[in-house]
Amino acid sequence: MECLRLWRNLADKSGYSVRAWDTAKNKWYYRPINEPLTDDELREHLKRGEDCRAIWLNVGTETAPDARDHTRFMIFDFDDHNQRLTQDEIIARYRAVATVLDEHEIPAYGFISGSGHGAHIWVTFKTPKRVDQVKEQADFILKKAGLERKAGGELADGFVEVLPKGAGQQVCALPFGRQSHRLVLLDAGAWTTSDDDFIVFEYAGKKAGRKKAADTTSEDRDAAFDAFIQKYDPDNRDDWGAAGICLQAAFGKESEWARGRWVAWSQTSRAFKPGDDREWDKLSSAKKYSALSFWRFAQEHGYTGKVPFTATEKRKLLALDFLSDVRILRDQSDVAYAELKPREWVRIDTNDFRNSCALGMYRANQKIPAEQDVKSAQMIAQAQASETAPEHVDLRFARVGGNARAISPRIVQASGLIEKTHGWRMTRGHNREFVFEKVEDVEASVEDIIAMHKQHMAELTTQAEERARGAQVDVPF
Repeated sequence: MECLRLWRNLADKSGYSVRAWDTAKNKWYYRPINEPLTDDELREHLKRGEDCRAIWLNVGTETAPDARDHTRFMIFDFDDHNQRLTQDEIIARYRAVATVLDEHEIPAYGFISGSGHGAHIWVTFKTPKRVDQVKEQADFILKKAGLERKAGGELADGFVEVLPKGAGQQVCALPFGRQSHRLVLLDAGAWTTSDDDFIVFEYAGKKAGRKKAADTTSEDRDAAFDAFIQKYDPDNRDDWGAAGICLQAAFGKESEWARGRWVAWSQTSRAFKPGDDREWDKLSSAKKYSALSFWRFAQEHGYTGKVPFTATEKRKLLALDFLSDVRILRDQSDVAYAELKPREWVRIDTNDFRNSCALGMYRANQKIPAEQDVKSAQMIAQAQASETAPEHVDLRFARVGGNARAISPRIVQASGLIEKTHGWRMTRGHNREFVFEKVEDVEASVEDIIAMHKQHMAELTTQAEERARGAQVDVPF
């Protein structure tokens, strides 16, 4: 898993530990291994044996490489060693801390403990921080959640252990070992688990001098419009309409201010005709834009003022904004897909789509999206797909890797297809899937492959009819 490789690379590279049984003391401990943690060892960890692997959290600095008083990690440990709480009670306390982290836009990832009873939250810093600073930050977060940091304290008494506890060699087992799974919070107090890999976002901290929302002036719509409209060319009819649609998504079709600014801008074009101002009421619905799109485009073109959304509202709108540029459909089997790039489709219920959402939202807003907001984008995409009519196609495409494409024919009964067509060649196949490899610098469309498929089926039908009449024909495969 890439997340485990990243955490290994951010930890002390000189060694790691393996969980082992101490026969003399009749208990488990972590046996130090003074050599780098390899990919082979990570694969052993993922086998979920009792001998899970642990990293050394602390690192040195350039001036004091052996000090081990800095770290890239802040890990909250919600273990209940004396079994005084139920798992749901543990996760309720976990949720309180996760909520504080989300409010402060600190990316964090939660896991069920290796024992299966308890939970951990991992925060990854962009640069090493002093361990004492990490403790101070953890104290602030826990206090807001109604909890307190205490090494060896009982969670039932309101205490949470935070790693690293101090300087030196601080050991922490990696997630996904033993009974550890990714912990995903749902609405209404519910939760679930996942073993999918994911992208780890690192926390860079708040920028110095950042003002609170209450200290800033209200948003300046006119200044935002002046920046926003630089994106569009009034002489281009598509741009002209798109600008109006985006304004309607942000302010509503009934907004006299938005209409007035759009009409005044339209009149600067040489292509403006009498009556064009009435086109405002005829613009199509704003499926391509969300309420956030106008402000995002304005910021991209120089607007530095306030936006009329709280941080939480902005993140939620960001999910809709990301999906506005993604084509969503469902096939005859009610499987939902998203077209992230031309002819590159992914299933919406996959980890690939979630990661694409996270990256797209991050690139659009230059802020780490909260996990729940990424999940919201996935849920919204599923809902959008359910509202569309099924696509009536013979074949479904899926990316395999590199230039390969897999297609799943719905009606093909034979086990072979034409070996080469439109720059693609079949490399292997079976009765449910055919894999094509690109062999020329030619783009093949869905229509190309469908035409090839229909031609092949017609040839099979003709051959079958001729065989039935006793004719001798050559079979091409």
